[in-house]
Amino acid sequence: YDAPVASYWPEFAANGKERVLVKHFLSHSAGLSGLDAQVAIEDLYDWDKITGLLAAQRPWWEPGTRSGYHALTQGYLIGEIVRRVTGRTLGAFFRSEIAAPLGADFHIGLDEREFGRVADLVPPPPASLAGNVDPESIAARTFRSPPIDALASRTAAWRKAEIPAANGHGNARSVARIQ
Repeated sequence: YDAPVASYWPEFAANGKERVLVKHFLSHSAGLSGLDAQVAIEDLYDWDKITGLLAAQRPWWEPGTRSGYHALTQGYLIGEIVRRVTGRTLGAFFRSEIAAPLGADFHIGLDEREFGRVADLVPPPPASLAGNVDPESIAARTFRSPPIDALASRTAAWRKAEIPAANGHGNARSVARIQ
């Protein structure tokens, strides 16, 4: 947990991140709760693009000094460490090391043959950040790029992609078993 991320992912050391530790990823304190680059939701399906953007980005705060929910970026950050250490994607690692041994029917990145078992997500009513939030605040920037549309979860591209913080597929029994 105290190892520098760059010892596994050398490119990550760019722009002031050479002292970011693995534990900063796990505690949402890496300063990378969102992306500076404007990306489309389809860009989330491109693992190398998103991890490349995260590796190149300057942290929004000094890593380890505070926490801020890394809503979508968390899965890519941890997933890239897993990929660099094991040679497997987070979805493949999760399936073989966690889900399969537990008999949990849960997937990060779904095979097309399983699509018939997936219910369409019913989006919640539109939400916005409460009050007069500065559009340049970390909270606003975290959820700006990409803007997430819950209906994207109904597409084949979303279901197949490994977006570890946002598109796990399973039932209540599998989630309970994993927990």
